[in-house]
Amino acid sequence: GLTAAAAASASPTPLTLLLRRPQFLVAATNSALAAGMMMFVMTSSPLAVVGCGLSVGVAASVIQWHLLAMYVPGFFSGRLIARWGVGPVLGLGAGLFGLGCAVALAGAAPFNFGLALMLNGAAWNFMFVGGSTLLTQSFAADSPADRARAQAANEFITAAVAAIGSLLAGVVYNAWGWSAIQLGVLPLLGLAAAATLYWATLQRRLAIETAGRQIANA
Repeated sequence: GLTAAAAASASPTPLTLLLRRPQFLVAATNSALAAGMMMFVMTSSPLAVVGCGLSVGVAASVIQWHLLAMYVPGFFSGRLIARWGVGPVLGLGAGLFGLGCAVALAGAAPFNFGLALMLNGAAWNFMFVGGSTLLTQSFAADSPADRARAQAANEFITAAVAAIGSLLAGVVYNAWGWSAIQLGVLPLLGLAAAATLYWATLQRRLAIETAGRQIANA
């Protein structure tokens, strides 16, 4: 059987401690806000397309291209993370979200809707895959129980934020229109970018401290 010390070391870490780790907060922020922003824009886009006088067929085509852009980057987003690292891929996702908002605000032609939703879909992929990768890397040394609980918490938060984004989409569009949808994304996008920059700063500081200790010990 397990000794008392082994049993104590095998006991799960309190969930509050797992959720307060900077790596978890940054990973969950990116994954959840990516899902929330994507659902917020995607759910309201058919209403906006038809509301601008375009056909239901155009609305369907916009969603088709959006869904394609959501999942096709999955064939190479992992390779980009392996080559560039998690931070740059999260930054790329945030940049694509911002570019999608700019395209949507620039006009109400089918091209604007289609390109904006494609950028939105690709942005979600990079931020979601980046956040999931950061979570996996950060908890790699933890016990299987702690890894599972961290993953479950991340999935719950992401699903909840996505549901909120979907529910708010129609309300915001009906009250203030398509432009308000895009402008509403920007503060959330800023929060996700700030979280990524915070994590990158921590990583840089850790690298400097590690290099300093290595020089001191040489």
